[in-house]
Amino acid sequence: MSKAVIYLRSATGNGQQTRRQEQFCREYLDERDLTDAETVTDSGRPQPGLTRLLDAAAQTGATEVVVADLFRLGSTPTGGMHNFDTLQAAGLTIHVAAGPPQRPGAR
Repeated sequence: MSKAVIYLRSATGNGQQTRRQEQFCREYLDERDLTDAETVTDSGRPQPGLTRLLDAAAQTGATEVVVADLFRLGSTPTGGMHNFDTLQAAGLTIHVAAGPPQRPGAR
């Protein structure tokens, strides 16, 4: 079994949103037979949380990162890709548990 760090982030600190992300990520872990090494929760911009994420992966020997959707890695496409590249450069494989979020009312 591979070890994974779950990364949860809400730009506004919305606890309900964070709990939903965690639910998606934990279901994903179970479906893929990944071991939960640690969970890192962040609010606002992702930079401080990414540092904690990289530290947690190094300390636990995790090789995988699970996020609910790619928007958790950055609020702009450029920022998200930079953070995605940073995680990959650290040797981490990124898993997306739920795909892109839908807008309220979207089907």
